[in-house]
Amino acid sequence: MESGYELTQTVLRQGPAPTAVLCGNDRMALGALLALSEAGLQVSADVSVVGYVDQVGLAANVHPSLTTVRLPYYAMGRWAADQLLNHRVESLPGGQRCRVCPISASPGPRRPPQPADPE
Repeated sequence: MESGYELTQTVLRQGPAPTAVLCGNDRMALGALLALSEAGLQVSADVSVVGYVDQVGLAANVHPSLTTVRLPYYAMGRWAADQLLNHRVESLPGGQRCRVCPISASPGPRRPPQPADPE
């Protein structure tokens, strides 16, 4: 949060206020919201703020509400597992190799099924 606050203050000191701020994550966006508010700017009316990766549901619990980009983690994990289990991945970036190991299941806590992310 501090880096978003400090970076937004730096941008505001350098010249005219931006019309939009795109932050690397939602915590930085919270810092940006605070800096913009302290500068007398109204989020949505004067400047748009966008976060990324909706961390811990922050976007829904902030006023003014924060626009955020959500990643479909569940779908991404399923796709990656499918690629590995069906031997569709042979090499990884940087020359790394992928080796598929047998899966061994053990009883453990059961998680409720996760809803599929819309693509």
